[in-house]
Amino acid sequence: MNNDYFMQEAEQSTDEQELAMLAEYHYKKTQGFIDYIYMNRPIGNGDMLVEAMEDMNLQAEYIKEAGFPLDTELGE
Repeated sequence: MNNDYFMQEAEQSTDEQELAMLAEYHYKKTQGFIDYIYMNRPIGNGDMLVEAMEDMNLQAEYIKEAGFPLDTELGE
């Protein structure tokens, strides 16, 4: 019975770790890129943000820095 309990705890812990990793991955592909832009570019208005988000060179820099494969598409 104790083994079953520990196995269930280990599975739950693994599930929680996987969910945390998925949440971090989702953040990096969406809001993480926006945060990166604000940290690395002067943004004064929405148009500047949109231009920065569409900048392919900036996307490539972020993708490399975030450790994503080069063919990663950012956004939702």
